[in-house]
Amino acid sequence: MWMMESERGSALARAKLLLARRAYNVSVSNAMAASLGTPSEVIPNAYADDVFTESPVSVPRVGLVFVGRLIDAKGLQVLLGALAILRKRREAIPLTVIGDGPQKPELHAQVQRLALAEHVRIVGPLRDHDLAAELNAHRLLIVPSVWEEPFGIVALEGVACGLVPIVSRSGGLPDAIGPTGIIVPKGDPAALAEAIHSLYDSADRLREFRRHAKAHLERHTRRVIAQKYLDALAAASRRAKASPQ
Repeated sequence: MWMMESERGSALARAKLLLARRAYNVSVSNAMAASLGTPSEVIPNAYADDVFTESPVSVPRVGLVFVGRLIDAKGLQVLLGALAILRKRREAIPLTVIGDGPQKPELHAQVQRLALAEHVRIVGPLRDHDLAAELNAHRLLIVPSVWEEPFGIVALEGVACGLVPIVSRSGGLPDAIGPTGIIVPKGDPAALAEAIHSLYDSADRLREFRRHAKAHLERHTRRVIAQKYLDALAAASRRAKASPQ
């Protein structure tokens, strides 16, 4: 159960919380569990580990990539602001935007206003193996969400394809990347620009973050997460049988 900001304090939100206090709860992140105000087991999301993998063919990794719906909540406007800061410092780092959405015209306008047109490529939505192939061509995945993300599977997909993620401190995104990347303050272009600057050309730092990727990803395969849900269901069943009728 995860509530949008517009729901908080509403009758729907109160009903959700009441039901949560009477149920056995499973949350996909620690942030989501904390929002319930009642005990909840944390079982993270899985990613498609048969699709999102590092390419066996070595390809140059260049630039940043953003994947998501083109809406304000996903924070692409923050990333464009960070790129503008870097451009003023004569650091021209290319960005590929994968996705579509109602804010696309506004984002095009922001790209033009910030003089970033030659550095930003918008390719539209991609899925499955096409998305994995595009991710494999990049160096850093940026997830700059400004709303409280329940988890952030895209971060796992990026790590699985060999990228190092930089994510905002938003909901479950820190859980999603674990020790494999950098967390920056939400909605802060200057902090994001500094994180990109500190990491993009640092082979040693990139290698250090990648060192943690295998162990982190192994905790999020479909097989592992499915087993966690089976174990949770078995535990809930045992408690139900043991409780007085």
